[in-house]
Amino acid sequence: MDVVRDWAGGVNLTVSETKSVCMLLKGILSNTRPPWVRNGPRNLPYQKRTKYLGITVAERLNFLPHFQDVRLRLIKLTGQFKRVLRKKWGPSLRNIKTWWSGLFSAVALYGAEVWFREIEKGYIRRAVERCQRIVTYAILPVCRTVSTEAMQVLLGELPWRLQAIGRGILYEVKNYRDLPNNGYIGANELERLTNKQKKTKIFEKLHQVWTDDWRDTTNGRVTYLFAPDPRKIKTLTHYAPTMEEVFILTSHGSMNAYLYGRNLRDTPECDCGAPNENWQHILNECPLYDELRTWDPTEPLINFLNYSTLYLKLKTYCANVFELRKMRGIDNASTKYLYFIRNTLFYLINIYKSSYPYLHPNLFPT
Repeated sequence: MDVVRDWAGGVNLTVSETKSVCMLLKGILSNTRPPWVRNGPRNLPYQKRTKYLGITVAERLNFLPHFQDVRLRLIKLTGQFKRVLRKKWGPSLRNIKTWWSGLFSAVALYGAEVWFREIEKGYIRRAVERCQRIVTYAILPVCRTVSTEAMQVLLGELPWRLQAIGRGILYEVKNYRDLPNNGYIGANELERLTNKQKKTKIFEKLHQVWTDDWRDTTNGRVTYLFAPDPRKIKTLTHYAPTMEEVFILTSHGSMNAYLYGRNLRDTPECDCGAPNENWQHILNECPLYDELRTWDPTEPLINFLNYSTLYLKLKTYCANVFELRKMRGIDNASTKYLYFIRNTLFYLINIYKSSYPYLHPNLFPT
């Protein structure tokens, strides 16, 4: 502390005895025997985690507590927006993206230039994705079971993990530091470029990484059929997804095959007699909705999002189909919950009967 105190005195500063703490940033010393650092007549208090300039750091430069704090802040923020962020109505996608970049991303990516090197560690990456899932689920009209990867594509914005890496690399470049071994872009690719060109080059590379990750993942494969290139979504001015439309784009929604897999229906069959009422059947096959279809059934799925006229037809079709299903009682929300409650009660009764076989058999009629 004498060295620190002497340096502070040279720049007209003093070391605060009440605010100064001690924490191990590296090394393999014992977790149960913290070091003693003398500050005048007493030792500095030892902490396992501390907050400095808005970034929470734990022992040995562990940033996981920072993302745990960020997650709590994002939960609070999305809760405050619940009045307007509804699944069936709410602000336009343009306004939502303004909130996304100006508020939610600003909170999540604060200090990314400091912690971006750690983001490729599995537990840090999962922590960032959990934070992003909270927000994407709140602002998009999707079911809770839709994968995080598919939500990111439907939003059309670069995932926070890659945004953080891009900010970190750009910071290193602007401050004339050696680029870390990041596996994304090398220093030779950025030579003789202006700062603006460097930023464009870095994020072009990261968008390509996102495209490759989206191609290789096993999640969101139905969404991939409609949007194999996630970069394209951001450029579509006509794109404004609704809940009924997203049922088809994700295969997660009010369809008998999906609900049957979650014990919310007794059968996956369609009213037309088809054995499996899934998104493909509703979109192109079911004869009950032939009069509502205004496109060729052989139309490539990728065209539904790329062309505005076809996209409008899809949006209108989905709205009419699921409204018709609701009128026929197929998509009655109360019916789904009754199925769930009934199945849960039967499950609990069977457990109770197996635990107490001596009870009178008429107590729980089948």
